[in-house]
Amino acid sequence: MRSLGRRGEGPGEFRNLKNVVELESGGIAVFDVGLGRVTVFSGGGDLERAYDVTRKLGEIGIRIHMFGFLPNGNLVGLREVDGEGTEVVYGTSERRLIFKSPVVQPVLIDTAGRAIPFGRPMPGDEVVSQVESGMVGGRIGVRGVGQVPFPFLKSAMVAVRGDLIAVGQTSRALPIFVFDSRGRPIGGFGRSPVRIEDRRTYESWVDEWLADTTAPGDRREWRQLYEAFISSTSAPATMPAFRSLLVQAGEKIWAEVHDPAVADDAPSRWDIFAPTGRLSDVWVGVLPPRFRPHEIGSDYVLGVWKDELGIEYVRVYDLIEVPPGR
Repeated sequence: MRSLGRRGEGPGEFRNLKNVVELESGGIAVFDVGLGRVTVFSGGGDLERAYDVTRKLGEIGIRIHMFGFLPNGNLVGLREVDGEGTEVVYGTSERRLIFKSPVVQPVLIDTAGRAIPFGRPMPGDEVVSQVESGMVGGRIGVRGVGQVPFPFLKSAMVAVRGDLIAVGQTSRALPIFVFDSRGRPIGGFGRSPVRIEDRRTYESWVDEWLADTTAPGDRREWRQLYEAFISSTSAPATMPAFRSLLVQAGEKIWAEVHDPAVADDAPSRWDIFAPTGRLSDVWVGVLPPRFRPHEIGSDYVLGVWKDELGIEYVRVYDLIEVPPGR
């Protein structure tokens, strides 16, 4: 069991230092998330080069979502595989419910800006959207587009720390795979997702969602579209195997347990896997309510805690190992 003791706190914005790395040459590489660009500086602070690793919305090409640097200067990301994946449309041109499930490929972006694939392609983030068309400014156009928080949609996750890369897909029976800094596989482990046996879970969500977001006269039609989606093979058949993924300094993998019965303001529970991947080597971690970890060291956890008003504070906790039975 891993437990925490409060070490420090301060208000302000959390800055993700995974976007900056000191290179083996002594220089510094900085990844600009907004521009999708890496800028490399020499040890003396001179600009050496810059290269794009992703594309902004509206540009032509496949978008790569980046997750962080490795010590050798490579960036780790997921690239959407063109022409793969699933898109299913329910409804007419006026009202449509759209389900999308892309296929993504883990990639390393080296210091020359080249994308090097590793591992295997896997399902990406599932998305459900409501699209409504009609008269806009005297013309027929899209009147409303929005993703909806449909329950139990699956996600692809990547965590980077030191020389380790953890890649997870929350719907798989063996959901987490670990790679070294060259993309070579080390192991795979995790707990199997739980099957959803009761369809009323979805029906209750649809009732609440439509009551809050849809005009009374439109609810019947939207309900029919949701019923078609729920009855199809596209709707999630299992709950996600985990909620989030982190790599701890010292090569342990933290996977947040997905338990829909636990309230959002309750402590979060985590499975902590040793590099062996054996379930006999799994620890249990508990983090405080309303606290989201961003970095886990050998003896601390750094992250953001929100108070009852939603105000964010950066907090650091001591990480304490508690012997079994206590």
